[in-house]
Amino acid sequence: MRILIAEDDSTSRKMLKAVLEKSGYEVVEAADGSEAWEIKVGRRLVEARVALSARIKELEQALEHIKTLQGILPICSYCKKIRDDKGYWDQVEIYIGKHSDAMFSHSICPECMKKFYPELCEEKNNDDEKK
Repeated sequence: MRILIAEDDSTSRKMLKAVLEKSGYEVVEAADGSEAWEIKVGRRLVEARVALSARIKELEQALEHIKTLQGILPICSYCKKIRDDKGYWDQVEIYIGKHSDAMFSHSICPECMKKFYPELCEEKNNDDEKK
């Protein structure tokens, strides 16, 4: 534990410091109340600056990792490709992957399953009916 001593009399201040240090305390001395106030405020200010600096660094690192999609995306109404700033057309997955940290896994929705793989849907229905 840190103790701040504010004492005008140097002899009393030195004796008190010696007793407290012998008891295991960390002692900070001030010749008067004004000096003690400056020490206390100064330390808190330094601690606050160090904490603020660390937080700013942490937020800057987080900002480097953030990618966002903003604005209007020109998308083909037929194939659903998106036009980038250079005029190239990319699949939705590729475009979003380039402009964000999103990752994709592919599956097939029930409607597309019926449309593109009707024979599999029929097999599944037959299997379900057998159960």
